[in-house]
Formats: sequence, C-alpha cells, structure tokens
Amino acid sequence: MRETTLRPADKREARDRLSEIRQRVSGRALDVGLRGLSRLAALHPRANPARYGVEITRDLAYGPGGKAHLIDVYRPKTARGDAAPILYLHGGGFRILSKETHWGMALAFAHRGHVVFVPNYRLAPAHRFPAGAQDACRAALWVADNARAHGADPARLVIAGESAGANHAFLWTPLARAAWADQHAFLDRVLGG
Repeated sequence: MRETTLRPADKREARDRLSEIRQRVSGRALDVGLRGLSRLAALHPRANPARYGVEITRDLAYGPGGKAHLIDVYRPKTARGDAAPILYLHGGGFRILSKETHWGMALAFAHRGHVVFVPNYRLAPAHRFPAGAQDACRAALWVADNARAHGADPARLVIAGESAGANHAFLWTPLARAAWADQHAFLDRVLGG
C-alpha cells in the first residue's frame, strides 16, 4: 500500500469541507428531531387550542415567497378588536425550525388574551442575510395592516421572538419608530423595491 502525503493547504481544505458537512448534517438532524418532537407534543390533549378558547387560522400569505412567507394567527375567541397583537418570530439559529415548531408559545400568549401572529421566514444558508430580517419587517407590516381583521389593535403591536427570532425582532425595533408613520415607503426601502 502506497502512502499519499497531502500538502498543508490540501489538509486544511479537507478539514474545512469535513467541518461544513458535519454542520449541515447535524443541523438537519436537529431540525428533523425538533420538528418531530413538536408534532408529537401537538398530539397531547393539553395542546388542543379549543381547550384554551383559541382558534387558529393557518397559512395566510404575507409575502410572495410561498411557504417562506406564510403566517399563522392564534386568536382568543374573546378577542374584540382591542387585544394586543404579538408578532412572534421563531428561533432556530437562522437555519432551522419554523412556525410549525413554535405553536406552544403562540398558544400560551393567545390563551392570555393576545392575538399572536407566527410567520415563517427565509432561512440560511439558502437565503443569506438580510433575507430573514427583511421577512420579519414584511411580516410586521402585514400584521399592522391586518391586525384589526383578526381582533387586535395594531397600535399595540408587540414584536417578540427567541434566538434568531429575537435577533430579527431586535433589528426591527429601532427601525419601527422611524418608519411606523409611513409603513409602505419603509417596506419599499427595506425590501429594495
């Protein structure tokens, strides 16, 4: 058997490629596992939205991007137009998870009287920054335009999230104050259109 010697640059390249493959495989495995756990948890009787007086409207389009631009609305049956809307942005390290994995937080907020909007947004690595942040802005403006139709007062909008979603919420917050009066002009600037 003949031994092959690799140059240091080739070793580094091989190591980097192997590291990238490990990251993708582990990220995908984590995503699949967490989605499975979320689906399993949703089967539990205590996860039934009707038990908490909450109704769900699923898969409303807030933008042109297909599945990446769908939003679910969790609405207390008692909402009468003055409920505070919450735009809840899911976590997942900018690369994994979705609105389908974060139903538990939406259900908890809706049970406490809020109308909760949970969007999907474009994920890395297929979509580089600022795609997800742009989607969060687009979703916030959609909620502002549509909150009343779902029993919420858009003037009381709360933007929240966890992990990557919290980062998107944080990016939106300082921009919102300057842009709120002219939402659509702001959307054009942020989305480059």
